[in-house]
Amino acid sequence: MEEVEFRDYPCSGIRRCPWRKDADLTQFSESDMACLTQAQRGVRHAHGTPEDDRAAMAALPMACHKDSPASVAHPLRLCAGWLAVVGPHHTRMRMYLVLGVLAPQALYPDTRTWPPLHPSLADLLASRDEQLRRAGHPHRAETSSQPPMGRSGWSRNPPMRHAHADTDKTGHG
Repeated sequence: MEEVEFRDYPCSGIRRCPWRKDADLTQFSESDMACLTQAQRGVRHAHGTPEDDRAAMAALPMACHKDSPASVAHPLRLCAGWLAVVGPHHTRMRMYLVLGVLAPQALYPDTRTWPPLHPSLADLLASRDEQLRRAGHPHRAETSSQPPMGRSGWSRNPPMRHAHADTDKTGHG
């Protein structure tokens, strides 16, 4: 099994990683949020049943919103923000770590130079709701004209090998 590819820094630019607290979450659609929620199903809970364990193992991880499966230059890579927040608790990511196909720094990065991240999916979703409310969107809606963010569905074939995030003037993606 080859190494799993991942971004090593939360994306910056106009459409920032949704896990960044400084991201404009109104740029992400309900479909995008559903993908994050679906990937969250891989988190195993202490009082889970064997069926819960099977479901958690089947939950696919979250790819970067800037990557596209159709791109030769940038195949799907795991999202750095998602890995830092959800990854250490995600059953499949822990299994990849044990199997040696995911580098430890993917789940336990040195975040001292990173922007602040949402500490949980619940916090990210609450921030998005607040941003939508302030922007005059009374209800959650398909608010993005952008293509959907990186999907968790990899058809059971995760991206392979480590990849650096696209960089901006600061040297970070």
